[in-house]
Amino acid sequence: MLARISLTPIADVTTQAFMSNSYQLYHILEWILTQTGKAHVVVASFSTGEEFVRKIVFLKNDGLIDSCSLLLDQKAVLKTKRIITYIGNVFDTVQFAKIHAKVILIHNSTHKVCIAGSQNTTRGNRTESIIISSDINLYKSFENGIHNTPKITYNELFNATT
Repeated sequence: MLARISLTPIADVTTQAFMSNSYQLYHILEWILTQTGKAHVVVASFSTGEEFVRKIVFLKNDGLIDSCSLLLDQKAVLKTKRIITYIGNVFDTVQFAKIHAKVILIHNSTHKVCIAGSQNTTRGNRTESIIISSDINLYKSFENGIHNTPKITYNELFNATT
C-alpha cells in the first residue's frame, strides 16, 4: 500500500514525517490500524469528502475501527451538506466547531497514535505534509485541544443557519 514511501512501523519509531502527493489520509489511517489492531478513531478536519467517509465504512466493516468521532469546521460543512446524513450514519459522533486542524487520533488499550498534517479528509492531489507520532505528550496535546474546542451539534448548526 505505501510501497513508494519508506515508512517505519510505528513500533520502531516514535515520530516520523514525510511529504507526498501519492496518498490520502485514509491510506495512512489504514496503515496505522493494521499495526494497532481495532481502535477508537477521532478525526478533526476543516472539511471532509465522501471518499474518506466511505473508507471509514470499509475500515469499520473490516473490524479495524471500534468507534469513530468527527469534528468538522462549522462553515466548511455547509459546502458538504449533501453528504451530512451519510456522515451522520457512519460516524458515532459528529460535531462542528470553528476549526482548521487536520488531526486524527487513534487509540486502544495498547496504542496512542496521532496523525497531523496539511491535508483535510478530502481528496487531496497536492503534495501534503504528514507527521505520524506515538509520542504520548504530542497525542495528549492534540487530544486536549480537540476536547477543549467549543463544539456545537448538527441541530444547533443548521438551526442557526436557517
